[in-house]
Amino acid sequence: KAVVSTQSTGVEAAKKKEAAAEQLRAQEERARKEEEERKNAEIRMEEERRMEEEQRADAARRQQQEREQRMEEEQRAAEERRLREEAQRQAEEEQRAAQRRNEERERDDDERKRMEEVRREEERR
Repeated sequence: KAVVSTQSTGVEAAKKKEAAAEQLRAQEERARKEEEERKNAEIRMEEERRMEEEQRADAARRQQQEREQRMEEEQRAAEERRLREEAQRQAEEEQRAAQRRNEERERDDDERKRMEEVRREEERR
């Protein structure tokens, strides 16, 4: 009976040892999986952060391009306005010069007619 009891305690000890080893393996597997999940979550968070950063950079670039485009359009519009005003000013100036020439021509004609009239008067006398 003592031999059987020693053998059964040996078998029980072996079973306990095997169960403890199995439990340790399961714990290690769980820890490994948790670590893997933690690393994957970290990678996902880093990718999300990088994507958000890229989106912010893209938005900033777009805004800068829009600002530059608006400035160019405003400069173009201002230049066109300046050219139109300059052309109008020149046209008005040319019109005034033509008017002055016409008025001078009329004065000269009037003066010539008056002188002609005076000459004829003197001839009659």
